[in-house]
Amino acid sequence: ADSEIFATNRHTGVGVNDPKILPADAVEKRGLVNKWPFGAKKRDYKYWDDLSSKEVDAKYVGTKDIDGLETYKFTVDVEDAPIEIAAGVPGLYSSTKTIFIDPRTGAIIKQNEQQKRVTDDGSPVLDLDFGMTDGQVASNVADTKDNIKSLDLVSTTIPIAGLIVGLIALIAGILVQGSGRTSRD
Repeated sequence: ADSEIFATNRHTGVGVNDPKILPADAVEKRGLVNKWPFGAKKRDYKYWDDLSSKEVDAKYVGTKDIDGLETYKFTVDVEDAPIEIAAGVPGLYSSTKTIFIDPRTGAIIKQNEQQKRVTDDGSPVLDLDFGMTDGQVASNVADTKDNIKSLDLVSTTIPIAGLIVGLIALIAGILVQGSGRTSRD
């Protein structure tokens, strides 16, 4: 297993390559790395593909309801990208990912991938078809629904309640101020 250190902008999901916050040997990443932006749009995005070490297009292809949550569906295609299949073994890599995201939070709800790796002479090395389990998807949907409730609280409920309380306090202050200004004759 490998480990990697990277940074992303928490609002946009785009890779951040700032040497002030990353070690000198960190791999530069561009495009979306591990989530979509808050308030994702129905449009194509640039997406970071780790194996080919390049930015590729994540194409918006529609919406899909997953367990009562409307998601945006994106496909990411990589065709015959040169990679090192194993130490010192050059080859080519092709992949088709289907990614379903929640547009409000940018969370990835479901992801599937078909991936092929071949040597330079075309000999197959790997032919994979993998994705998230039903349990993972159900957990992602539940977590995202909870996160949407928290976002609604912070972005709608608290500001509206604050406005109402502020207006009541303002009116009360005006009334108190006005009652103190009675004239003495």
